Amino acid sequence: MTRLCKCLNSLADSSLTELWKDVAKGVVQGEVTWKYILDNVQWWDTQREHHIGCQANMKVGTAATAIKLEDCAPGVFNLANHLERVMKMERENMTAWSVFSDIDWQHQNEIQALHWLRILVRFIDELANMQTEVSCLFQSNGITKHQMRDGQKTMVQPLGMNAKKEVETQGMMRAMLDFEQQMGLDDKALEGKIVMPGGDGASFAAIL
Repeated sequence: MTRLCKCLNSLADSSLTELWKDVAKGVVQGEVTWKYILDNVQWWDTQREHHIGCQANMKVGTAATAIKLEDCAPGVFNLANHLERVMKMERENMTAWSVFSDIDWQHQNEIQALHWLRILVRFIDELANMQTEVSCLFQSNGITKHQMRDGQKTMVQPLGMNAKKEVETQGMMRAMLDFEQQMGLDDKALEGKIVMPGGDGASFAAIL
């Protein structure tokens, strides 16, 4: 193994150790402080030498990245609270009009207008001098609803890939258990908590 590989492995182990410590800290506080996003990966393994039993094939697996959750309300991932809300059956009162009424249409229209304005000042040379002013409008009061803190950087940690087929129900379950184990999340740590793995449409379909 080359010195570079050893260095990369050492960095990966160190980062995972820090991840475990932060996850354990959240568990002690009764909070979910990390989530992960996964997706399927594939690679066509071309056989250059033709021998008996050597055939080109598609190697598949699942990759994931852990993401630190910040600025979340305390208890937001509490399973008991979620189940209590489900038991109230308030969803029966939801209608298309109630959903429509919950949308801030004035804010929506202002945002759409600003996006069109940004396109105009970006692609019309005579309006290029207004680009800075338009960018400031996006950050003005009434337009920004949930703005990130100045200087905030999302903490991420790549997790080790596995050979599970996430497009299959059983494969997705095994992949999720593997990633949660890599993050230091066991049954005790997840007891009474809501875990929200992220992914694309196919990933959600397999999870559901």
